Amino acid sequence: AALTKPDRVEWANGSDEEFAVGQGFLGTLGFVFDVPGNHDKWGFRAGEPQLGYLARFPSAFPLRLREGGITFFGLDSNKHSEPIWDATGMVPTVSLETLSRLMGQQHDGIRIVVIHHPIYWKGTEDARLRLDAREEIAHQLAAFGADLVLSGHVHESRQYESAADRPRQFIAGSAAQLGGPKSFL
Repeated sequence: AALTKPDRVEWANGSDEEFAVGQGFLGTLGFVFDVPGNHDKWGFRAGEPQLGYLARFPSAFPLRLREGGITFFGLDSNKHSEPIWDATGMVPTVSLETLSRLMGQQHDGIRIVVIHHPIYWKGTEDARLRLDAREEIAHQLAAFGADLVLSGHVHESRQYESAADRPRQFIAGSAAQLGGPKSFL
């Protein structure tokens, strides 16, 4: 099994070759717990390579996967907004309600939430990159008992310790990050 929180393609309206490479990569992994990034879903056009690539992403969120003593929960934070350069995210209320129920059923082991947009971030603030209501979401994830949040989106690798109002978070910057060591989570 592989865990991803992509931006595997440049943009969802990218070239057929770009989607074919992304689809091929996914095919080598077997089972994939896949939470889409904004680059994967924006402005997609209905060509064969795009449909094959997008079909790999689940259609319903949140996701849940139990591996040993760890349970992963996936949230889709893509807003699918226009214009295309608006990269803000959001999590629908119904997804948070469902996540609360799912996490409430999981009383043992480690609980990890995977979401593309960070719930907390200290860095160059760009309103186009924010997760709407991120402080409230962070507070809810802490209340639900999340032990760790894995995110990406901002192209900078960061680690934040837990606090009273948020769980611990790792931001994986990806191979295309702006600076620092490359991350391939």
